Amino acid sequence: MPVQNPNVRPPAVAGQFYPDRPSELRLQVEDMLGRAPDAEVAEEVRGLIAPHAGYPYSGQTAAVAYRQVRGKHYDFVVIMAPSHQEACNEVSIFPGEGYETPLGVVPVDRDVAHALAREDASLHLSPDGHRVVPARGLTNALRGEHAVEVQIPFLQVVLPNLQVVPIVMNSRSFETCLRLADALVRAAEGKKVLIVASSDLYHGYDYDECVISDACTLSEIEAFDPNRFATHLETGRVQACGGGPILALMLAADQMGAHRARVVSHTNSSDVVGKRGGYVVGYGAALFYDAPAGEVHQGELTETDRAALGQIAREAVQRSVCGNTPGEPTLHTPGLRCKRGAFVTLRCQTRLRGCIGDIRGDEPLGITIQNLAVAAASRDPRFPPLSEVELGDLEIEVSVLGAMQRVTTPSEIEVGRDGLCIRRGKDQGILLPQVAVEQGWDRSQFLNHTCLKAQLPPTAWQHPDTEIWTFAADVFSAD
Repeated sequence: MPVQNPNVRPPAVAGQFYPDRPSELRLQVEDMLGRAPDAEVAEEVRGLIAPHAGYPYSGQTAAVAYRQVRGKHYDFVVIMAPSHQEACNEVSIFPGEGYETPLGVVPVDRDVAHALAREDASLHLSPDGHRVVPARGLTNALRGEHAVEVQIPFLQVVLPNLQVVPIVMNSRSFETCLRLADALVRAAEGKKVLIVASSDLYHGYDYDECVISDACTLSEIEAFDPNRFATHLETGRVQACGGGPILALMLAADQMGAHRARVVSHTNSSDVVGKRGGYVVGYGAALFYDAPAGEVHQGELTETDRAALGQIAREAVQRSVCGNTPGEPTLHTPGLRCKRGAFVTLRCQTRLRGCIGDIRGDEPLGITIQNLAVAAASRDPRFPPLSEVELGDLEIEVSVLGAMQRVTTPSEIEVGRDGLCIRRGKDQGILLPQVAVEQGWDRSQFLNHTCLKAQLPPTAWQHPDTEIWTFAADVFSAD
């Protein structure tokens, strides 16, 4: 009888959550993948949510997510799951050589595992949460933590040359999830990585409540607002046993370039077995993927984003005017971390007092707004630096820019909707959409004044060498 390698985690739940015979297990996984619909996501999938209740119940739902990554190449796959069976540290990263299922041993990317543990004190190399738990004489008792393990046979079938980083989480606090996400992003630099969040949804005895709760949870996942998701997770509006892994996936996927989330399948245990009454568990599968080719992440900001950006701008102005250096802002949401152009405009008693912009948006939006607010208060060459006396009457307006669109004919320009950027050679002038409205300009006047802003003749927009670009702007005040 072969001796079990102590550095390989043995299959603890084979026979309970999936078949324990290799041929039967592979056949079942292939069958579920074959019946799963194609979600037709052409973009790079960087993360997915899959349930872990066991193949007879949630396997078909999980298969829909895994079908979308079949045959792809990833340097390693991170599997994050909650701890059901064993107390463990905040984040427990498996330190061994491999995880075993009936389909064989999947190697752990130990370089990545150790790199993650070095990144933050809350991330621990530990077998806690990964070990086989004795059944203690109860034949129906769970023999080990299953939420990582049940994902692996799917991965063994759909991905070649698989390496995994198994992680069990015993905390779902925003701070812990953010630390884990940041560490994953740094460890994934220059590599192709798939992050799997293992989670079921509603648990309880009310079918109707399960349907309502799961619809809310899945809607929040698609909304892709980690800050709001975390808040609703704490209040119970969002219900998911793997809420921590889902939140960490959201935070990491956005930084890795996945700006879209889509639910691709959902059901619950009552619907699967065709019988209502008794305990019911909800299941959902979702993908996190890149924006379509050529499209920049320019979705609408949430109210949470606007409030946070306004606060960043106001605090930056106040601290800089008082001679203090603004602290680095906390970027809690995808909206604060996306890279977009912006302007910050200052007014005192309705008079313009400073306006500085950056149309490139090379840094996260929260950082861009902070820098522009400081510059508008102290470095607009048209005005002296703002004084402390003026802070009491100060109005701050933030304009976050959409993507630039080249205009082929001036008739495409709509006053009140479009901002203008006019370029000729090295000369460039930009005016925000609200400027034309405030000044009462028509289209030709707007074009003339944008040319003047570029230090060109007012009718330069009619010259064939002059480029005309339009953009939308999300404009709000920093109350």
